[in-house]
Amino acid sequence: MLAGVAASSPVQASPWIDPGDVRMRHSLQRMSDAGHSPLLTSTWPLPWSDVAQAVRLTPGRTGAEVDVFHQRSYVQFELNRATRRAWSSEAVLGGATQAPLLRGFAALPREQAELGVDRHWQGDRFAAALDLTYADDPVEGFELRFDGSYLAGRIGGWVLGGGSIDRWWGPGWQSSLVLSTNARPVMGAWFQRQTTEPSQWPGLSWMGPWQLTGFTGELDDDREVSGTQLSGMRLTMMPIQGLEIGASRTVLWGGDGQSGGLSGLRDAWFRDQEDDDAARDLLALDMRYGFALGGRTAGVYAQTSVVDDGHGFSSRHSHLLGLDWTTPWWGADQQWFLEAVETARDEHDTYASGYRYNGRDLATSFDGDALAVTLGLHHFFRNGHHLSGSLTRAELNRGGQLDSRLIDAPIPYAVADAETQFWAASIGYQRTALGGWLELRGEWRDHAFSTLDQDEDRWQWAGRWRYRF
Repeated sequence: MLAGVAASSPVQASPWIDPGDVRMRHSLQRMSDAGHSPLLTSTWPLPWSDVAQAVRLTPGRTGAEVDVFHQRSYVQFELNRATRRAWSSEAVLGGATQAPLLRGFAALPREQAELGVDRHWQGDRFAAALDLTYADDPVEGFELRFDGSYLAGRIGGWVLGGGSIDRWWGPGWQSSLVLSTNARPVMGAWFQRQTTEPSQWPGLSWMGPWQLTGFTGELDDDREVSGTQLSGMRLTMMPIQGLEIGASRTVLWGGDGQSGGLSGLRDAWFRDQEDDDAARDLLALDMRYGFALGGRTAGVYAQTSVVDDGHGFSSRHSHLLGLDWTTPWWGADQQWFLEAVETARDEHDTYASGYRYNGRDLATSFDGDALAVTLGLHHFFRNGHHLSGSLTRAELNRGGQLDSRLIDAPIPYAVADAETQFWAASIGYQRTALGGWLELRGEWRDHAFSTLDQDEDRWQWAGRWRYRF
């Protein structure tokens, strides 16, 4: 069984787990919610060192529930494989009838045709990856991508790195109000604690396990302010078992005609600017409380954000509320979630391109001024196969208004060009095939509509095949 499950995971030999691996997130969250290990699961990438600690704290077959033991066995298998001091490689072939508009935590192809190969290496103190992807006719025009490439090293208790890695900040399964994998990863530099061990300082020990991470990078040039910089920081903690609390901040700053360099970053971060429109500031808080429930687990979570659009922090609020739970039906494991999100209209006098990168929102795929509710299911078979499905009711661009500078932008944005309401249902299946791993997905909408990027068809199909060597 483990051999089949292992093939399903996009885990590579690296110091962390990238967002997108639904089965791994389900297993880790299940172990933590059962009360065996205080593991932070709302900040991705997630360090393997924390996973190793969680495996040690989770009892074996005699002390844990049978399903928790299955999760522990799978995680242990992947942990041993991913933390080897060695090289690993993978080839990926993917495509879709259209670039998927609705993206959640699960990994999906980004373009209609993609071909990639990556090479990862991990040593005692350093790790590196070269990830090359050819994308056919992408909206930003760059067919060769280096998304997923990085160079990172461990210094003391910190990991420092540079490159282009995906992030997911928040407890949501369908959306994040801060950073998600909806847009391509931003190239830049970052830092992160190597482990989330509790502080030994008496004044900070109450935080329990905690994580601090931050980054800075440059967005695409084809926007209203070319060379705009994006910087962010996130702190998460678990003061009591099961209660995970997170605080995030991101800032758009710099670019043509704006203050740049270290002084510009300092001014934007500490709001030391004469011009209120010189930065776009986002603050967010989130929490999730997970607990055991009759031998299974459940959790309730929420996230809220507020944006300073140049006129104060009180004008742009977004909210996310969700419930997730697990079940043991049909001789397998299920991960369910019910999630609602309401986003504010994304406007800024200076940064008119908004909180977007290469045409897509850096947070939720519903973009600004939207309301959506999603019911999702992931069914994990014992042989490693994975069946998924979702049902979404969404209202996009509820005000029916768009900034003219967004409409006339060089890159077409994945934003509804008019007020739009629709139902969407998706189904996916993943299994071994041709010595690799095959992922298939279909999505239906009750009617067609348009974005600034493309005419959205009622039916969309996507597939991807991975092969490790």
